[in-house]
Amino acid sequence: MPVVESGKDGKFVGKSDLTLHKVDGKWKVEKVTTQAISVKGVADDPAIVAKVKPWHDKTLTFLQQVIGEATDAFPGAESNHQDSAIVDFVNDVQRHYAGTQLSAGAAFNTSQNIDKGPITLQEISGLYIYENYLFGIEINGAELRKYMEHAASFYGTSPDYNYDMVQGVDYTIDLNQPVGHRITKLQYQGKDVKDTDTFTMAINDYRMNGGSGYMAAMGYTNGKKPKVIFDSMKLYGDDGQVRSLITRYIKEKGTITPTVDHNWTVIPKK
Repeated sequence: MPVVESGKDGKFVGKSDLTLHKVDGKWKVEKVTTQAISVKGVADDPAIVAKVKPWHDKTLTFLQQVIGEATDAFPGAESNHQDSAIVDFVNDVQRHYAGTQLSAGAAFNTSQNIDKGPITLQEISGLYIYENYLFGIEINGAELRKYMEHAASFYGTSPDYNYDMVQGVDYTIDLNQPVGHRITKLQYQGKDVKDTDTFTMAINDYRMNGGSGYMAAMGYTNGKKPKVIFDSMKLYGDDGQVRSLITRYIKEKGTITPTVDHNWTVIPKK
């Protein structure tokens, strides 16, 4: 069955050509071709621009709200493959609200920074680009290691949102080791993690519902899920989206400072 998808941000339109003919008085599709067509260079329709301008202007004004202050910059550029202040910050927020020991998060937009000085809502919207909610779950050490092994399989690949970085434990990923043995160091508060150790961990609802295969990697299949200790949607409703929690955190703190704890490292393939 031919399928066309126009992509995101209005960058493409989808075109489908159908060839039909009549059989016994009824139309029958003989051939279908599909194409995604770039709209680059196509001028905006002035009638539509005029129609949406009031809402567009209100949106821009809303996004320019200052919600707090950063004492220095949180760069996003390298955040998808090394420990960074910007991902550590998101994980700190997730741990704060979920009340968990650990947190797992990805770099969703490496082109977005939090600049030194006033922080706008637009920066946070660009940083956390999905409408995810937050869960706190209970797992054991064996499941944690499987989660992190699965994350290691996405290191350096695209899309970035598949690769999770875990906050709250110290670990090393050795990409020279065979699958299943790439997490060569895994410690919690200076002690090696045992399979029987228990932890609480913050993850978003995309991961919780099977996104990128993390639940299956831990052994949660056929509808089985780990014990839930926190559910931001149940507690906060629409305000439970991670983006909203980040905004709330900054407003409550007033000022945030970029810090990197260097809790993980990668040994690249030789």
